[in-house]
Amino acid sequence: MRSASLCILSLILLVAASFPLLAQETTGRLEGRVLDPAGQPVAYANVMVTGPSLQGTRGTLTSSQGRFVMLVLPVGEYTVSVSHVSYQERKFEPVRVRLGQTTTLGDVKLEERTYTTQEIVVEAEAPLIDPVSTYLGGNLAAKDYEALPIERNYQNVATLLPQANQSYLGDPVNFAGSTGFENRYFVDGIDVTDSYRSWGGASLPYNFIEEVQIKIGGYEAEYRSSLGGVVNALTYSGSNRLKGQVFGFFTNNMFMGTPRSMPDAKERGDFSIYDIGFGLGGPILTDRLWYYAAYNPTFRQEDVEIIGWGPFEDWTKTHSFAGKLTWKANERNTVTFTAIGDPSRSRSVVTASQPPEALDPFLIRINSGGLNFMLDGRHLIRENVLIESSLSRSSREDDYYSESERGRTVPLFTYLNGVQAGGGNTVEYVQSTVIMPRVKLTWSKGDHEIKTGMEYKDAVLDFDITMWGIWQNSDTSYDGAYWMFNGKVGNRIPSAFVQDSWRLTDNMRLNAGVRWDGQFIMSSEGKVAQKILDQWQPRIGFIFQPGRSGEQKFFGSFGRFYQELATSGAFWYFNAGNRSYDVHWDHNPLIDPAGGDTTVTGTGKIQPANPELEGQYFDEFTLGYERQIGWNAKLGARGVYRTLRQGVEDCCRDDGCILGNPGSGLLTAFPHMRRDYSALELSYQQTMGEHLFFLASYVLSKTYGNYEGLFDSEYGNMWVNATGLFDVPERADNNGLLPNDRTHVFKLSGSYRLAGGLTFGAFGFLESGTPLNEWGRNPNPIRPDWEMILLQPRGEAGRTPSIWDLSLRVTYQPAFAATGRWRPKLTVDFLHIASQRRPLIYDQMHYFGIDAEGNQTNPNPHYGQPTSWQPPMSVRLGAEVQF
Repeated sequence: MRSASLCILSLILLVAASFPLLAQETTGRLEGRVLDPAGQPVAYANVMVTGPSLQGTRGTLTSSQGRFVMLVLPVGEYTVSVSHVSYQERKFEPVRVRLGQTTTLGDVKLEERTYTTQEIVVEAEAPLIDPVSTYLGGNLAAKDYEALPIERNYQNVATLLPQANQSYLGDPVNFAGSTGFENRYFVDGIDVTDSYRSWGGASLPYNFIEEVQIKIGGYEAEYRSSLGGVVNALTYSGSNRLKGQVFGFFTNNMFMGTPRSMPDAKERGDFSIYDIGFGLGGPILTDRLWYYAAYNPTFRQEDVEIIGWGPFEDWTKTHSFAGKLTWKANERNTVTFTAIGDPSRSRSVVTASQPPEALDPFLIRINSGGLNFMLDGRHLIRENVLIESSLSRSSREDDYYSESERGRTVPLFTYLNGVQAGGGNTVEYVQSTVIMPRVKLTWSKGDHEIKTGMEYKDAVLDFDITMWGIWQNSDTSYDGAYWMFNGKVGNRIPSAFVQDSWRLTDNMRLNAGVRWDGQFIMSSEGKVAQKILDQWQPRIGFIFQPGRSGEQKFFGSFGRFYQELATSGAFWYFNAGNRSYDVHWDHNPLIDPAGGDTTVTGTGKIQPANPELEGQYFDEFTLGYERQIGWNAKLGARGVYRTLRQGVEDCCRDDGCILGNPGSGLLTAFPHMRRDYSALELSYQQTMGEHLFFLASYVLSKTYGNYEGLFDSEYGNMWVNATGLFDVPERADNNGLLPNDRTHVFKLSGSYRLAGGLTFGAFGFLESGTPLNEWGRNPNPIRPDWEMILLQPRGEAGRTPSIWDLSLRVTYQPAFAATGRWRPKLTVDFLHIASQRRPLIYDQMHYFGIDAEGNQTNPNPHYGQPTSWQPPMSVRLGAEVQF
């Protein structure tokens, strides 16, 4: 009774106290079946789990069918003991419980007790195959990637896996044919994704991270989805033993080769990138209250020359941190408080094409990054009934302004000869806040495991932005344009799901569920301006395991996956505080700003509600096979087909622009959005304790349609759902290969520890080039100053060249560090070894003008020439001390 009362009280506190966010899994689970020598189930066998990641011990009894399940086990390695009064005890170690996965011991056969010996059998670690899940992606623990030459941010760990490719177009990692603005990022269950423009997640070094899980598709209804991939990271937790690390990494221009650049580009100045940090965890109360704290300041600086003024320091300082308190209130209730952040301050030096009159437009301050907090409770009502609840609050700032007072109060001024003066062209102050409660129930009964839950996300965008500029036409003619954006908008998203994982037979499992997400877009008036309610997402999958559990599986799935609208769409179309106007002067307004003729060109409005508006989503079909080879290797083959069923964009007509579904409703004059992705994936993974890790993959894929995604790479437009992709029908009415289509991608990564303290790690890839287009001016423009159209079928103007890359990490750990309390190691990363510096991006704009007959004119002299290349070889130094 006391335990139940404490559970109810904890749940009430969680729902009422603070502000939570969307959650992914932060634990794993363990299952198996216990049999006697004849292969019959053993009921009431005792299963005991111990390990450094667990506060105390966990135990359970097998059912009448000999089965056991342990829910919400912290990620880590365990010793699992299986015992019964009539049989000899068996022990398994190490058993790795992975993030968001089910680890199985398979069928555990017990031998008859002889009473002449109490010998315990010690066996190898559990199988690598998850017997209950159909998701596409994978898990990488710290021990898998810490010896590899990857970038410092944990988000880049994803590029080691198949169907996760680095983008060279300006957006983050691309998953399964999507753009980088379609991903979700979770850390310790908190959704740290930018709710404003989906630009990415919290910036943390991989030294903070214990394990990363990547979900590309095929996952169950309990998980909120995205149009791209889901990156789920787990930071370290405390334990009964004091543990920690100190680390630092450094590189600069002395350790880098000469990069390729445009013929008229300035040489890069001196630069350096370095970071230092620490992580520390341990007990406050043994087996009761643990802590973990980590801090990592990162410094980047570079000398950038402004023509006629000399070099100026361009710099960024980021302060990443993570903290966690884990409290075991009693045997059935655990509460965790998590804090994560990455506040960043920058000075950006903008280059000029000719000597400016003043520096104010070229020295910019940028504030960015976020703070995230969560209170999470896990309440084990019974061994087969679990309630999980969470509260969290996430905030992020995005400020951009001139560092001088004059630069923030005077518009950018451009003289007739192109010389610039005045102040900055943008003053931007933006604050995003996301608040959400969440509760989930898991009930395991017989052959069913049922989950149901509810979430409520409240995303708010508060902004004050001014964009302005003045240009000279002649000595007596000057024009100015002003855009002001001020207000508060948001999106409120209630969600609910129910799903069942049903064991049909010993070899067959069916996962089926449905999820519903609503969207209530809030206008600057504080009222619901637009509802999207019909967002039902059925998801179903099967797993068939011929033979012993965990040795091999066939699996497949169908699912529908929505992604809610970012608040940037509401910024443009549901805000009454937007306004714009033009001013004309007959004299220089920098000398005397008075006396201009003002014309109002736009006022803020709230788009009328569209009852037919649908959310953005795709349907996906997957089929796969995995087979374990021995105890430490796994082969996989997977196929995936996903097709975009509906998208949301702004389209422009003669009477203005509208946010809607191209091809339907008010936008029937525009083509329907299309993006089809199909892929065949082959993979091989092998581990041998701490000595060997090896991962190889090959993906054959095709990305086809007329919609790139939430990131518009052609314009470089980062206003998700309000890009230039569908502004005019002529641009979008052309299906073909999309910019991030890569037909072949082969990846290879691995590490091997030698005697003497040396470890070698490598990561390399070989991939096809991407399609190119030929762009010109629209002969029938709504806005003639910038509209583009394709001059030949999409993706048929050639391809960028195929590229390969190879990086190597060499780690040395002295002999005394293998067994000592202090374990130092030195690392040297050789990045982009023998880089060919091949082109990555080409100028695809062929013509800038059009004549009265509609013919393309004013050809671009740089058309077809590269504008970006592979980076040159570089070296990065690092040092770490673990204790």
